[in-house]
Amino acid sequence: VTLIARRVKDVLAGIEGMKATTIS
Repeated sequence: VTLIARRVKDVLAGIEGMKATTIS
């Protein structure tokens, strides 16, 4: 479960990063 949660966080973080880059 921890690995899955960590993977989900990485994916969400990646999406946030892409959004920030696109907005910038």
